[in-house]
Amino acid sequence: MNIFLVKPGVEQFLTSECALQNLEVKCEAPGILSTEQLISDSKDYCFPFWILNSATILKLPEGKHGIESICSWFCEEIRNERIDKTWYLFWLTGSENGFTPNISKQDRIKETLKKRISRICKLADSSYPVCDTLLNGLFVVEDRDSGNVFISRAAFFCGQRRMKDDISAPSRSYLKIEEAFSIFGRSPLPGETAADLGAAPGGWTWAALKRGANVFAIDNGPLKKGPLDHPNVNHLCCDAFTWEPTSVPLDWLFCDMVEQPLVVIERIRTWFSRRWCRNAIVNFKYGYSDPSKILELLHSRKGLKPFADTFLCRHLFHDRDEITVIAKVNI
Repeated sequence: MNIFLVKPGVEQFLTSECALQNLEVKCEAPGILSTEQLISDSKDYCFPFWILNSATILKLPEGKHGIESICSWFCEEIRNERIDKTWYLFWLTGSENGFTPNISKQDRIKETLKKRISRICKLADSSYPVCDTLLNGLFVVEDRDSGNVFISRAAFFCGQRRMKDDISAPSRSYLKIEEAFSIFGRSPLPGETAADLGAAPGGWTWAALKRGANVFAIDNGPLKKGPLDHPNVNHLCCDAFTWEPTSVPLDWLFCDMVEQPLVVIERIRTWFSRRWCRNAIVNFKYGYSDPSKILELLHSRKGLKPFADTFLCRHLFHDRDEITVIAKVNI
């Protein structure tokens, strides 16, 4: 059994997305879906937070004996293996926003394993790993309703994570782009130039300014807090759907406009096809639209993927009814 972990409430969207990949899935619990088909690459999926391969269901006894059962399972699994490299340890607990590590239970597993396999336990790592790489270790997913856990030795981390707030940021949208940067593994460098379409009140602009970038903030609305009157901001009060940069390619394009997805796709396609930017982070509000149709268009020849060397679609921890695209344009 292979497991997808998603934000509760979007299970039907993952089901539709998997159908595009010819995968059949069923819902095991809120935010937990399973398939019998092997998942070899997480880059093709938008909605999963984590993907666990070859998972087993364990019914846990109460209290500390549950931790003991998990450790016994793991020790039996590795009995004939030689482990001399870092392995990952994650206990993932669901909430209305998705799945996050349960640090307390991860620490309890480490303490229990120290008594049995001290040398191997020292190699355990619970820090966030590189996205979209097949990881080896111990991955536990808690289903609070049934009392069961799904447990696996191999998983993909798709990158979604809770980000720290910044009181100088003018809006919560700042958290989305910070999360996207962490998935991309890159962000604006000092002196690079970005355009932020529909910038006001300036959350995404602020993320670039903090890193020393210069920003064209395109919006008729006002900027607030950190970006307001910042020396590295050129606030242009004009239409983001008609503004064109005069010196290209810019290093970054940001877009978090509240507009119909098809309209935004058409505008961003112009940017990509004309190579006006090197990197892009674009948020699409799907609202009452079918997100699987949006994903299908984004990946089609009429969409954005044909113009990108790197192209990821993700439903972020800080997204609501949204899809965030992260791309490196093939200049």
